[in-house]
Amino acid sequence: MITVIIVTAENAAYLRQTLVALSRIARPCPFKLLVVHNSDDQATRDVVGELKNRLPLHYMHEPRRGKNWGCNAAIPHIEGDLAVFTDDDVVPARDWLVRLYETAATKPDYDIFGGRIVPLWPRPPEPWLLESVPITIVFGISPDDWAEGPSEPWKMWGGNVAFRTRIFAAGHRFNTSVGPDGTATYVMGSETEFVERLAKAGHRCWYVPSAVVQHIIREEQFDRDWILRRAFRYGRFEGR
Repeated sequence: MITVIIVTAENAAYLRQTLVALSRIARPCPFKLLVVHNSDDQATRDVVGELKNRLPLHYMHEPRRGKNWGCNAAIPHIEGDLAVFTDDDVVPARDWLVRLYETAATKPDYDIFGGRIVPLWPRPPEPWLLESVPITIVFGISPDDWAEGPSEPWKMWGGNVAFRTRIFAAGHRFNTSVGPDGTATYVMGSETEFVERLAKAGHRCWYVPSAVVQHIIREEQFDRDWILRRAFRYGRFEGR
């Protein structure tokens, strides 16, 4: 069995796209989907209620605001040998879980597997954006030149990363002072910080470019002010 974890907060329209896409993916084995609601909006509950019969979906509520609070709340409910974390605004490829599962099965000496994240643009980006902005960091997109194989921990990104569950059985947890928390100034890099700690403890990473999810880019994310706010949060992560 595989457990897929999504922590969501006030993002119902995009969450719906993600859940619909998950309902259509190929399943290499039985999988369990944990949706951790990290807010109190009714729209999220409505989406979960609409789609719960199309997926092996288990709904949880974590009132403490912060994505990593939600990730930690999900851990006791994980089943199987592989826990896959993704976001509430992605569209996974049909063979996404198959690729992660098959790679983990053939790489027993590795505990962390990061897949590829590609953009799902609302429209073609303007030239200034492609020329002036590091779009991989700003939009959470994997560079095209990352090849399959052993990987540095910073290449494991939260929208598409899997962990062997023995990591959590050993007591490792996400840092709740890092990551999205409903404020505009949170410290970015919640999963990166976690993976870097795991790497220091001896856990090895493998990059799987064939395991693909599309990250839904929103129209408002083309705005310069949004990009500058993102840069500020990324700077806080680098400084930390």
